[in-house]
Amino acid sequence: MSELRPGPWTGRSHGELAELVRELLLAGHLIDRAGMPHVIALLGREPMSDVAIGEWMAASPIYTKRMQRLLGFEGDTVETIFKGIQLDVGAPPEFMDFRFVVDDDHHGTFQLGHCGALMDVEPMGTTTCRRCVTTSRTPPSMPPPSPPTPGPACVRCTVRPGCPPTGPRTASGPS
Repeated sequence: MSELRPGPWTGRSHGELAELVRELLLAGHLIDRAGMPHVIALLGREPMSDVAIGEWMAASPIYTKRMQRLLGFEGDTVETIFKGIQLDVGAPPEFMDFRFVVDDDHHGTFQLGHCGALMDVEPMGTTTCRRCVTTSRTPPSMPPPSPPTPGPACVRCTVRPGCPPTGPRTASGPS
C-alpha cells in the first residue's frame, strides 16, 4: 500500500479516526441525500428510485475497491465484504444498523437491526419500497426476496471461490 499524504488523519488515535470516519460518512451521505427531493420534484418518484439505484449500483463497486486499496484490506472474503459495507457512504452508522458475524472466509451473516433507507421509501408506498429493496440488493442469479416482514432482516453471505465477478449493474439488471 502506498503511503498516505499528511492530512487530518495524521497522528490521530484509532478512536479519533473512527469518529472522523463516522462524521465523513454522514457528511457524504447527507450531500447525496440532499439531491433526491429535487429529482422527485423534477421527474417524480419512480425516476427518483431509478436514479438512486443506478447511482449506488454504478458507484459502489468503484469506490469500494478504491477504499479497500487505500485502507489495505483488499480481497474476496466475507470479512472484506463486510468491512466494505461498514464504510459505504450510503450506510453510515446509525442510519443503517449492521451487525456482522464472520463464520469463515466464505461464510457469514449480517443482521440489519435498523434500515434508514427503508424508512425513507416506506412512505412512498409498497411498490416503491419493494422496487428499491429488491433491485439494489438482489444479485441477478437470485430470485427476489419475499415481501419485507417486521423486525430485523438477516442476510446470509456466501463467497463462492472461482465464480466470476458480476460486474457493474444498473437499475434494470446486469450490464
